[in-house]
Amino acid sequence: MAKSATPTLHPSALVDLMGLMQQVLAGRGSVTFSVTGDLADNEYGCTWFDTNEVDLAEDLTGREFMETMAHELVHLVRGPAFEDEAAAEERIVERIANELLYGERTAARTALLIAHGGTR
Repeated sequence: MAKSATPTLHPSALVDLMGLMQQVLAGRGSVTFSVTGDLADNEYGCTWFDTNEVDLAEDLTGREFMETMAHELVHLVRGPAFEDEAAAEERIVERIANELLYGERTAARTALLIAHGGTR
């Protein structure tokens, strides 16, 4: 996400993240989150679909942590993309995560964004 003026978190952002976590766990059974220093310098997080693991960079600020959790949770809900669609999927996931954290929305719109966040 490009750095710009700091947006204000939507008042229900944390509630929405917990709902997203519940959706992930219902679909995957379990997910392991780890904090690591082994990510590339430009990576805040990485999702491993085959093992249901998420690695998070160890030096994230509070805001970066929340944004990265939202981003990786959306990945887990949407599932893996084909390699030739990875860049487009990253943009879609980033847009959905930002909408969850900062956008005006309704519960129905949020669910629709997650399920159909863009074309694949």
